[in-house]
Amino acid sequence: IQETISSAKNNLSEPKEYAAQATSYYEETTARIYMVYQDKLKNNNAFDFDDLLMQVVLLLKNTPSVLEKYQKRWQYILVDEYQDTNFAQYALISLLSEKHKNIFVVGDFDQSIYKWRGADFRNILNFEHEHPDCRVIVLEENYRSTQNILAAAAQVISKNLERKDKNLWTNNPTGAPIVLYEALNEKDEGKFIVSEIRKLIAEFKLRLSDFAVLYRTNAQSRAVEEAFLRVGLPYKVVGATKFYDRKEIKDLLAYLRIIHNPNDLLSLERIINVPPRGLRQPPTANQRPILKKLQAWENFNNLLDELRQENKALPLTGLLKLIIEKTKYEDYILGQENGEARLENIEEIFSVTQKFDALPPPDGLGAFLEEAALLQNSDEVETEKNLVNLMTIHCAKGLEFSAVFVVGCEEGIFPHSKSLLDKTQTEEERRLCYVGMTRAKNLLYLSFAEKRLFFGSLITNPPSRFLSEISENIVLVRHSSDKYLSGQEFCETPPEDYS
Repeated sequence: IQETISSAKNNLSEPKEYAAQATSYYEETTARIYMVYQDKLKNNNAFDFDDLLMQVVLLLKNTPSVLEKYQKRWQYILVDEYQDTNFAQYALISLLSEKHKNIFVVGDFDQSIYKWRGADFRNILNFEHEHPDCRVIVLEENYRSTQNILAAAAQVISKNLERKDKNLWTNNPTGAPIVLYEALNEKDEGKFIVSEIRKLIAEFKLRLSDFAVLYRTNAQSRAVEEAFLRVGLPYKVVGATKFYDRKEIKDLLAYLRIIHNPNDLLSLERIINVPPRGLRQPPTANQRPILKKLQAWENFNNLLDELRQENKALPLTGLLKLIIEKTKYEDYILGQENGEARLENIEEIFSVTQKFDALPPPDGLGAFLEEAALLQNSDEVETEKNLVNLMTIHCAKGLEFSAVFVVGCEEGIFPHSKSLLDKTQTEEERRLCYVGMTRAKNLLYLSFAEKRLFFGSLITNPPSRFLSEISENIVLVRHSSDKYLSGQEFCETPPEDYS
């Protein structure tokens, strides 16, 4: 339901408009929830992320004077990653650039992989038609990948129909052929990856962080993780619990938000009894006068009032430290599971808040909360740590690694089973494959398994159609029967020191 409401907002469909177009029980139910949800947001003096676009577009459409003001203020519009814009973003860009026609967009239609988030790559495909006087600069030189990797990726993406031709080239060396590995099963696939990483580290002095294992869905990481754990190969799963999603960080952010916005009931619900203070749920409007008489509630109200006053004078870091001191949050978190690690996370947040201490109070708090809201919705990769990177291909977009393993290249997995009967979705899967392949600078491995234990069932899928689209002359096919670390050796090989 949340995704449906988000999609409606991305299409600039307000609650009443969405309700009028509802034709099924699900849509009618969602429409009622949508209306209640918007009322709750209004009562809390809040927007969600989709409102930040929809409400702005509606304001500009319905208030010509406001539109004229911002058209005058922003006479030159620059947009990056234009292939990932949705309808609301497209409408906003069109409105702002309508008067002066000074618009510069950058994007690659072959890397549009966020349709499930509402992105419409037709925005970039139709740009020349909508702006017939525009100048198109095609960037065809690739500075990252070898000639073989670039050729393989180009051969795959060329099978898409909804795109424009481009001839990518590079001055980089020809490089090694693309390794196509046929595994017996998912365990064999994991063993092969471990073996190759060990070999490449020994022969070419690569670091663990030079490697990435990419997969279509997060569920595929299990077998790879087990293979890594068995030999002590250090790794990280990118996109797991992110910094701003950890309990202790979310608690402190809730305190800061309720100080910044006293009407933020969601934040109030989170911290009203954290640390425990004898309160359970925030009172309703008619209960609040009674509950205010209770000492615990009165103390809590007084604490928030005091912190709001301090926010007018203290820099952000000082305010956060005062919150921790006044609530005895440090003692509380040390009593939780993994308390020491959680305390380190709290200490790490200070390195973020210090960036905002130069702003005069209380401006620092507002600026920090804006950035934190954005960071909570981003995927961070800690490239400074020497660990093998495991992540979905979506998560890998924009990154690069010396050696990349794309696993599970089988029909029904990649391309995903949900896309097989839909040509549009299949083309998005092919774009996703193109993105995965072009993360590699020097070495690219594509693997599939004859059989795979997946979601508790043993499945047998044919190799992905994407593999057959690559020319044989740039591919080296390897099998489980080839000489590499055998299963027995694999189990008996002790962990190595990769530090």
